[in-house]
Amino acid sequence: MRSEAFETKTKTIRISDILPVRQVATSVLKSTKYAQILSSIEHIGLVEPPVVAPTGDGDHFALLDGHWRLEALRELGWKSVECIVAKVDEHYTYNRQVNRLTPIQEHLMIKKAVEKGVPEDKISEILGLNQASVNKRLHLLDGIYPDAARVLKDKQVPITTMKIIRRAKKQRQIEMANLMCVADNFKRPYAVALLTASRPDQLRKRADLRPGGKLSDRDRAKMRRELSKLQKRVVVAEANFGKELTRHTMLGHYCNRLLGNARVVRYLAKKSPELLQEMQDFDS
Repeated sequence: MRSEAFETKTKTIRISDILPVRQVATSVLKSTKYAQILSSIEHIGLVEPPVVAPTGDGDHFALLDGHWRLEALRELGWKSVECIVAKVDEHYTYNRQVNRLTPIQEHLMIKKAVEKGVPEDKISEILGLNQASVNKRLHLLDGIYPDAARVLKDKQVPITTMKIIRRAKKQRQIEMANLMCVADNFKRPYAVALLTASRPDQLRKRADLRPGGKLSDRDRAKMRRELSKLQKRVVVAEANFGKELTRHTMLGHYCNRLLGNARVVRYLAKKSPELLQEMQDFDS
């Protein structure tokens, strides 16, 4: 999910209306990396939209991220491009707020390129991956139901985790995907725990995932109970997170205002240096 600092949808913007905030060096335009970006856009399309912010005049946008891509688009003759538009440009940076290409998005990009007739060896060359890696990404969603894939589409889910998810039946796949989103944990061990705690009728094929031997039905039932308790605690924590974040932000702004007053700082330094240190640590 993108931050609220960004629009929820991309916007088509004329390239002539996008203003770079820095120049791309001539040496960059002659580099192997730039040539790879150029080839990627030419054969596969634009993988990641540039990030822009309104300039204030209502007609132009400042380019926050994507200077090399924009140069490549110009060179290829593109007139407009889909961009992610920043609503605010305060203390946040695009690197912290924008999700990079996820495995499922990468899979869809490679699949689209193959459907357009781009050979896999060419895709391998463009992306800097060996053909085995390209093949794994191409078949990432084999055995994954569309509803589960939609839940995980914008998440950084490792290929090894997807292999675990596909061992469950449809409804359990969806449940596992949602539980991983709630816990914000997409690592293989968590997926293994969820699969191991599944009922036999929820699996395509019952298999032991524990190196030391098979789990008994009693152990599986215990794991299901423990996971259920953990998931409830995660839901409660998630519900309180927004309130705590708002409170923390307000306190931070208040501390910042106090620390911006020289008289307050001098008074605290004299009367309560420990409190001053805590406030400075909090504001940082």
